[in-house]
Amino acid sequence: TVVVRPGKPAAAKYGLGDQWLELNRTAICQSGSGCATVTSRDIRDHYNVGPPYIIHVQDVIQLSKRWVELVPSIYDQYPLLYAEMFAYQAAAADIQLQHTLVTNLFMGCMINWPNKVSTKLSVETYMQQTNNNNNNIGASSCFVEPLRPPPFLHYCRRYAYHNTNNSDNNKEPLYYFIAKRRVPGDILDCTTENYLTPFPSNENEKNYDEGWSTLTACAILRAVNYAKHSHCNK
Repeated sequence: TVVVRPGKPAAAKYGLGDQWLELNRTAICQSGSGCATVTSRDIRDHYNVGPPYIIHVQDVIQLSKRWVELVPSIYDQYPLLYAEMFAYQAAAADIQLQHTLVTNLFMGCMINWPNKVSTKLSVETYMQQTNNNNNNIGASSCFVEPLRPPPFLHYCRRYAYHNTNNSDNNKEPLYYFIAKRRVPGDILDCTTENYLTPFPSNENEKNYDEGWSTLTACAILRAVNYAKHSHCNK
């Protein structure tokens, strides 16, 4: 059991590692500070984290202020997607706020997929239900016991799966996928009758784990549509 208390936050263990230590830390950190002296081992043991962050209220303001201060200088040297996450590591190290690293807190990317229980039965059940337009079932319906996913999804990439209805004799797409930038901005608007459906693709979709990618797409679809159905049918 992980207990969060003042000075002892917790967060999901990520695969970011210590890449930001290769930056010019003289331009980022104050000389002799925790940010300037943190080591690769320190990051591996205490700061290799990402959201969800679980922090005691007494630590939030101090950490947040230092985080905001460090983002611009890190982004100047690393103007890419993970700059703000590296800045979080640097800020936590700077004020020596060591984290408990929690595994199995999320799935999606930046971490290995769960592999203790087979996804086969859940995938087969979902594929048999792909033509079911029932929008009153949520994400949990995608997972057949004993399969239980982690509580959070890192919705950071494209999740695709083979279309089992495709054959050489029809015009069905090879794959379906879900990608956050393709979801219509008004998908939860009650003035439209549209619900989220997977997007077709004939490209060679690459999945790290097709079973989990399939179930992730299922969970996103059903979570969004259940939210809309529940809200718009009050």
